Amino acid sequence: MDSPPCTNPSFSSTLVVVLSVWGSREALAGIPDIACRINVFLDPVRLWSFERSVRRGHPRLAARIIRLHTSQLPDPAIRDIMCNDRISLAAREGDLRTVQTFVHYFPDLIVCRAPDEAALFGHLHVLDWLFDHPGLVCWDQCATENAVSGGHLSVLLWWDRRFVIQPSDSLLLQAIQCGHDAIVHWLWYAALSRNWSLSILEEAISVAPLSLAKWMIGVCDDMLTFSLDPAAARGHLSYLHWGASIGGTASPDAMDCAAAAGHFTVVRFLHKNNICGGSTNAMDGAAGNGHLRMLRWLRINRSEGCSSAAFIRAARGGHIPIMQWLFQHYSQFYHQATFAHAAGSGHLELVRWLSTHCSTSTDAMDWAAASGHLNVVAWLSSNRTEGCTTNAIDDASANGHLEVVKWLHLYRSEGCTPSALDGAAAGGHLPVVVWLHTNRAEGATTAAMDLAARRGNITIVRWLHTHRNEGCTTAAMDGAAFSGSLKLVKWFHHHRVEGCTVEAMDNAIQSGRTSIVLFLHNNRSEGCSARGFMHAVTGGYLHLARWLSQQYPEMCTSHTVDLGRVRRSWTPEIIHAAFAARPSI
Repeated sequence: MDSPPCTNPSFSSTLVVVLSVWGSREALAGIPDIACRINVFLDPVRLWSFERSVRRGHPRLAARIIRLHTSQLPDPAIRDIMCNDRISLAAREGDLRTVQTFVHYFPDLIVCRAPDEAALFGHLHVLDWLFDHPGLVCWDQCATENAVSGGHLSVLLWWDRRFVIQPSDSLLLQAIQCGHDAIVHWLWYAALSRNWSLSILEEAISVAPLSLAKWMIGVCDDMLTFSLDPAAARGHLSYLHWGASIGGTASPDAMDCAAAAGHFTVVRFLHKNNICGGSTNAMDGAAGNGHLRMLRWLRINRSEGCSSAAFIRAARGGHIPIMQWLFQHYSQFYHQATFAHAAGSGHLELVRWLSTHCSTSTDAMDWAAASGHLNVVAWLSSNRTEGCTTNAIDDASANGHLEVVKWLHLYRSEGCTPSALDGAAAGGHLPVVVWLHTNRAEGATTAAMDLAARRGNITIVRWLHTHRNEGCTTAAMDGAAFSGSLKLVKWFHHHRVEGCTVEAMDNAIQSGRTSIVLFLHNNRSEGCSARGFMHAVTGGYLHLARWLSQQYPEMCTSHTVDLGRVRRSWTPEIIHAAFAARPSI
């Protein structure tokens, strides 16, 4: 691969001058080693870092930088992380040349994730080369899931010839859900011929469309007992007719889910044919979704009745006719929270109706405020006597409802607590934060900056740092690392004195944020815990785990490393290469 062109304007201008002077060699004859000096000056290596050359896909230049500038190189494990990121991108794009070139210039590199990316996009030529070349490659079962997701039967066949597809309900279910019938057919035959667990087969039949389920049963010699519950929940009456005729079974969930979804013909079929009963969930679910006809039928034909959940779900849905019907037939199950749920869901007409039939509590206005329903808040304030609590402004602030906060401030006397500003900061609602700071005196706590940092909101963090004096705790930088914002982690390091704990690096490791891990390692002294190393292994971050084992050997245990073999299919050769001591390049 060619070296990258020079794009520095000042360098290009200087180069023109140098070349012009070089044309008159007699004038330079007296300068010792002039040719070598100009060659060094013209060498693009001096303008490129190892990281930049890798990121731009120039492995030859990266290898040259290694030879010429060893003092500026990253740790070998970090070098491998950078190379793997670029190789994975190339595999994703089917760019075999880049994959080959990187492996050629870095022959001891353990290749991770590239097979997964190639499988997702069906690049068999990349998989072929990775399998045939003599280096170390991590072959994770994740590749088969990616192949199914991408609909690449050819990749599954390729994998099976080399590694054998392991019994997996997730592969079959994923193929069915994605509608990849050809993959389903192949996996089904493989499952039958290799004696996969009956539970895997039965679950697949239960969720398959009718035509596919019939085919599955048709090619199966054994009698399978499968569930009709998913078909009932989907309202597929034809599936139920067929499934019940060949021994399919159903649980009360079948009727409950069908009733909640309003599948009237399905509920009647299950009832008429004594396939299954139900529970109070049937009527509760129907009430929540506004199916009055279903409620009437269930009351006449079934004996399960309902529970207080029917009132609460109907209130959340704002179903006035349902609520009237429930009061008429099942008033004994009324729950006091019904009114508050109606208010919190913003159903003013239902709130008005309930106001004449039942009592409530301060929860009604609190919940309406929290959800931003100013019309309900105003009505309750004018027409009810329960009032609200400090939760009204606190929760409205946390959810960013500034107009509700202003109204409560003007027309109610309950006030708020420091949780209001804390919650607004946590939610990223800067206008609410500024308004509370200007108009209320309750203040905030360290939780404001801590929670804003965990959300990665550097704007809120900076504002609090400038305008408030509560400060933060170590949870702030820990949370910034959790958010994945290197910029925010650096900001806390340079502008605050609270520091962090091992949680910071542990959090960064968990999400594979190598840049944050490196910054914390190079600039902080807290390090990580054994949990961080566990995150690296179970997350499949092989090279990060390798680096951690070198920098924090006390956190590395053979038991944790062995999890990589079990969960990530790391071979003994890969484990040895990654975690045995290796000299720096």
